[in-house]
Amino acid sequence: MVICLIGLIISGTENLLTIMLEAEASNIDRHLFLDGVKVGLESCSKIATSLKAATDSYKVEKRLFKSSSLPQETIDSISRDMEVLCEQKIRLEKILALKSLFLCCHFSKFLTSH
Repeated sequence: MVICLIGLIISGTENLLTIMLEAEASNIDRHLFLDGVKVGLESCSKIATSLKAATDSYKVEKRLFKSSSLPQETIDSISRDMEVLCEQKIRLEKILALKSLFLCCHFSKFLTSH
C-alpha cells in the first residue's frame, strides 16, 4: 500500500497570482499536486474578494507603512540583523546537508561491510 501525503501552504491574490507557496509532498502525481495549487489559489481569490468587499462596505482604506517614520539607524540595524540571520540559516543548511551526506556514506559503508 502506497501512502500519498501533501502539505501545502499557499497565499495568493484576488487575480489568482501566487504570492507565497510552501509545499511538501510524498508519492504525489504531478497533476494532482498542480490541482491542489489551483484549488488553493481559487480559495485565496475568494478570500481576497470577500475581504475587498468587506473593506469597501465599511469604507476602510488600506493603511500604508511609512518607512520615513523610522530613524535611518533603525532601518540599518534591521537590515544588518536580517543579513546575519540569512547567513546563519545558509550555514545551518550547509551543515545539515553535510551531516546528512556523511550519515548516508557512513551507513552505506556499514551495510557493505556487514
